[in-house]
Amino acid sequence: MTTTEKPPVHQRRRAFIDKLDRLARDLASGDKHLVGQARRSFAQLRRSVSGQRYEHEAMSLIFEFDPPREEEQIWLTIAGLFALNPQTSSAPLRLGAALRRLDQRRPGTTAQKRLRQLLAADANSLPQHLRSTLQLLASHDIVVDFRSLLDDAVTLLRPHRDEEQERNTRWRWARDFHRQENTNTTNNNDLSQENDE
Repeated sequence: MTTTEKPPVHQRRRAFIDKLDRLARDLASGDKHLVGQARRSFAQLRRSVSGQRYEHEAMSLIFEFDPPREEEQIWLTIAGLFALNPQTSSAPLRLGAALRRLDQRRPGTTAQKRLRQLLAADANSLPQHLRSTLQLLASHDIVVDFRSLLDDAVTLLRPHRDEEQERNTRWRWARDFHRQENTNTTNNNDLSQENDE
């Protein structure tokens, strides 16, 4: 009996987010069968955000991609956040850049306040701050790059965290927020390199 080697974890994370993106496209497809399946999947994922009692309904989607044990809850959290406002885009933005876009559309303190809350949040409060921030961004049709967000969440929420990686993630959010728009091309190129580290 031969065993197949698992793909690297970053590939499994990307495949998982790609699945969520496909479900979001199915939701908007107009095909009754696909729309129905996508609605059921997202309903299960949304319920998982409300507590452990409903997590079991969403686990099959998570386990399909074989997350590392210490990342399982994080994947479930991110999937639940995605399901609250399923959106897809050919050019999603990393979290800091998405908040910058919001600040450009609604100058003032809202986006800056959200960024400060995210930068200061500990592992216990971060999921709630992410939830409110993502809902705000979705209400302005700003699509977040969930591949990047899942990688960031793993860095910030896993049980055995690396302080330097945590700090780098938070600095990247702040850098992306304060970076000028004309560096967006460089920003997108940096994303693929940083996610592979």
